[in-house]
Formats: sequence, C-alpha cells, structure tokens
Amino acid sequence: MTPCLAGRNSKQSHAEIAQSLGMSLPAIRVALHRLRQRYRVLLREEIAQTIADPKDIEDEIKHLITAVSQP
Repeated sequence: MTPCLAGRNSKQSHAEIAQSLGMSLPAIRVALHRLRQRYRVLLREEIAQTIADPKDIEDEIKHLITAVSQP
C-alpha cells in the first residue's frame, strides 16, 4: 500500500489490494484516504520541527517532493 499512500501509481489496483487484505474496495479507498490525511499531518509536524519559521513549511514540502521525485 506504500505507493498508494504516497500518491504514486501502484502495480496493484485498489481492488487487488482489497482482495489481498480481505477488505472491500470501498473500505480500502476509505483507509487510503485516512492514511494519506494522517501521513500529511505527520509530515507537516516533522518538518515544523526542522525549520525556524512555520511560514516555511510549504516551501520545505515542495522542496522535499522535488528531491524525492527525481531519479
């Protein structure tokens, strides 16, 4: 589920993930939505601890995304 959590395309469809976890497709979609929300909150909290000005959080997130998106 990690690629789905990060918003990347997964080799597995949501339906395949649901089946492998013994969950329904709607339940997987809800779980992924909630996991992404929680991931976002935790990422922002972690970044906030590394910068002096909270106004810089968005810039740091953009920089991080750029850094991890490049091969």
